[in-house]
Amino acid sequence: SAEVNAVDRDLEGLQLVEMPWLLDDPDSRPLYAGLRRARLEPGANLSRLHALGVDAFRLAWTETLPGPWSLVRGVTGTLSTNARRQIERELQVAEFDRGGLRPR
Repeated sequence: SAEVNAVDRDLEGLQLVEMPWLLDDPDSRPLYAGLRRARLEPGANLSRLHALGVDAFRLAWTETLPGPWSLVRGVTGTLSTNARRQIERELQVAEFDRGGLRPR
């Protein structure tokens, strides 16, 4: 196995939340079928903006927003609307493991 540097070793086991778009293999979920990822530098913040655009486009093309308890699996997380019809997003839990960020 590859040797883990000191900084990554200090992060080992750290848990945080992130967009599925940045954690998942693009071929791993049907949700990504037909979507092309922009060719950006790894870790570029533009990848997050691209993913937000994908979900915004999907929501804009629905006939109506989901009801207060409906869920939409988006590339940025699980999207839902609250009682005030505001969109809420739940991110995916990730953990640093052997020098990389992995879905949990």
